[in-house]
Amino acid sequence: MHTKRFAASILSLCMLAASGCSVVMAGRQPGKKDTSVFAIGTRRDRVIAEVGAPTFSELQPEGRKDIFSFVQGYSKGEKAARALFHGTADFFTAGLWEVIGTPAEQAINGTDVSVAVVYDATDRVKRVDVLKGEKVMRSLAPEAAAAAAEAAAAGAEAAVPAAEAAPLEEAQAAADAKPTDGSDPTAERA
Repeated sequence: MHTKRFAASILSLCMLAASGCSVVMAGRQPGKKDTSVFAIGTRRDRVIAEVGAPTFSELQPEGRKDIFSFVQGYSKGEKAARALFHGTADFFTAGLWEVIGTPAEQAINGTDVSVAVVYDATDRVKRVDVLKGEKVMRSLAPEAAAAAAEAAAAGAEAAVPAAEAAPLEEAQAAADAKPTDGSDPTAERA
């Protein structure tokens, strides 16, 4: 009788020790970086403060160029929700959830991002090229398009990559092609 109780106690302790691994892993996932620091005009020291020191830096004729590599993680709320989910799943499955939860947390651990940043003479962001992690960095496209519009309005050369400025140029071309007589240029002609 004591042997069965002892074995059950050992098994319970092992399951308790094993449970929580995915909970802990969810809480230790990398934090979410504020990618708005890559907006045109942001000071270099602010970029470094948010994403860390550049992995590569050099002076070029057009200005200083830094390459940043970081892992874009999750907000505190996302991490807490994942940990709560894993803890609940562990409780209701008596720890068996760890068979699924732990490998899931190992696989879903943020997105690797690499960004090349060129600064102007005052060390402010002049151009940003996303080298890796385009999905995470999509938020840059509207800012880059706005910067291109401002630069075009000022008669200056746009300081954004051509791929990001292309939608703006297409929209401008469509607006230029619109007739002033009120007719619809997209309507089919008989």
